[in-house]
Amino acid sequence: MTHRNGGFTVDGESPQPLRFEVLGPLGAWRGGTPLELGPVKRQAVLAALLLRRGAVVSHDRLLDAVWGPEPPAGGRKVLPTHINSLRRNLDPEGTQPSDSVIRSGKGWYRFTIEAVRLDTADLDERSDAALHTVTSGDPATAEVQLSEALALFRGEPLANLPGPFAQEERRRLAERRRTLRLERLKCLILLGRFGEALEHRGELSGSDLYDEALTGLRLRALYGCGRQAEALKAYEDIRVRLRDELGADPGEELRRVHEAVLRQDHTFLLAPPAPHPLAPAAPTETATPAELPHDAPGFAGRTGEIARLNALLAAAQDPATANTVVISAIGGAAGIGKTALAVHWAHQVRDHFTDGQLYVNLHGFDHDRKPLEPGEALELLLRSLGLVASEIPPHHEAQGRVFRTLLAGRRMLVLLDNAASAEQVRPLLPSSPTCCVVVTSRNRLGDLVAHDGAHALPLDLLQPDEARALLSRTLGADRITTDEHAFGELIRLCGSLPLALRVAAARLAGDPGLGPVFKGSYPHQE
Repeated sequence: MTHRNGGFTVDGESPQPLRFEVLGPLGAWRGGTPLELGPVKRQAVLAALLLRRGAVVSHDRLLDAVWGPEPPAGGRKVLPTHINSLRRNLDPEGTQPSDSVIRSGKGWYRFTIEAVRLDTADLDERSDAALHTVTSGDPATAEVQLSEALALFRGEPLANLPGPFAQEERRRLAERRRTLRLERLKCLILLGRFGEALEHRGELSGSDLYDEALTGLRLRALYGCGRQAEALKAYEDIRVRLRDELGADPGEELRRVHEAVLRQDHTFLLAPPAPHPLAPAAPTETATPAELPHDAPGFAGRTGEIARLNALLAAAQDPATANTVVISAIGGAAGIGKTALAVHWAHQVRDHFTDGQLYVNLHGFDHDRKPLEPGEALELLLRSLGLVASEIPPHHEAQGRVFRTLLAGRRMLVLLDNAASAEQVRPLLPSSPTCCVVVTSRNRLGDLVAHDGAHALPLDLLQPDEARALLSRTLGADRITTDEHAFGELIRLCGSLPLALRVAAARLAGDPGLGPVFKGSYPHQE
């Protein structure tokens, strides 16, 4: 038996699992024994690896996550010092680097999370259960579950850790905490426990003083306690604060609550408040989204690729094999026909997706605009699903949770066009195996294949017979056969790229007397 930092191992047996807590100061345990994590910069390095959930992190990205715009004097040489110290403290004694919890390669590190327990996983499980109980109409049980989820927070997440990554994670987790608090307050008000709903005042932070949703619930609780005058004063306080410090007026919902207090509208104030978007009510009847672009006219070829997409869809619909959402990543060079294939196939199979088809152009390679941020894309998707602006949360992680909840159990096809990276796509993925996702990108999206189970479908140039078929659809077979050699040369000059061939065919179709070989008749290749 050996011992290192509380990690007991016996020859031939696995070490006790690692447990990390980030919902407060960063802490680590092996079994029941706390582990030493070193100075705050080292802890920030650990957090930036740990919370990537097994993703590969490059040296440059890790430096940016911890040091931001002010890299350390030693540059990348600083990282091995921190990594080696973390390995000594986290790995059982005698662990080889290849088996370490922190793996490495040329220019990258990765934290293996298969045998690691995070308190954020507990938070996900408890909060998901609580929010589903909210939607089921059982506020008493939901309040207990929400309280248990909130109890996992031991203070400010990743308290005192430096760097942009830790700061963003603190903000993200604070938003999760706020959502849970609001839902618990709604449950307390619905249960008539108004005094308990007011006890949260001792937990308020500076930003809570501007939180209109929180203030609206406080007004309801004060009214429920018979303290109408205090409710009116609380509204006036936030109205003046917003006006003087932010130059804004209270929003429509808070104004409605204030007016109800003035009218002593007992029914409005003490009825169930509107649910938070993370716990959406049963969806109302809305038009089924059918957002696919029009099918490419004269589509030809790609029979092998279409057969593969059909096979993936068939496997997804087989109860014996269907357990995860099917993600197809169509990749290839500009003009190779990625979007045309995705849209053509989607139209062929859209009857399989009775709840609709969603489409978003992610603008990953536009010259005149930046790629869509996840929050921008999710807002478009949520609006397509019938949510109005006031029902869409402000942060993309919360939006993603709403999106996955709304798609749970629904048969929907999601086409994400022109993706720049796996990181841009990942927040937009549904979790229900009844859904299918098709992604197109000029990049390989290897991360999406490795970590999300996407099926890569690389496109090559059209075969000569496919290129002729494409031209025939526009120009007619007779015109092609009149000069096989000339059209063969046209295909060569167009590089067998579908887009270039379509442009050339369109020019020739506009003038039936024009021959295929003439100066300037061929589009430039990208």
